[in-house]
Amino acid sequence: IEAEGWYDSGNFVGLNKLPEPDATINLYPNPSNGMSFINMDMNGSDNVTVDVFSIDGRLVASRDYGTLSGMNRLPVNAANFSLGIYIIQVKVGNTQKVMKLLVQ
Repeated sequence: IEAEGWYDSGNFVGLNKLPEPDATINLYPNPSNGMSFINMDMNGSDNVTVDVFSIDGRLVASRDYGTLSGMNRLPVNAANFSLGIYIIQVKVGNTQKVMKLLVQ
């Protein structure tokens, strides 16, 4: 997907288990009809990247937000995703939070 800083890499990957970030991270609405948001309340500043994987492990979208701090609302545009379950990986520095997103 090549929109708003996202790109389709066509790569298949696995997720490594990393510690969770020192931040409150929520994904809503979930299920999604096209647009969801990641709310982040960060206790400091760090580089943030969001990766979206299909349930079979294919990287379908990625966006590097650079260094963020405090409250943030990050869009996840799933309007062009096929119906199904996706894995959202929010990387904050050397930590990560992994969540499921249902696209209807």
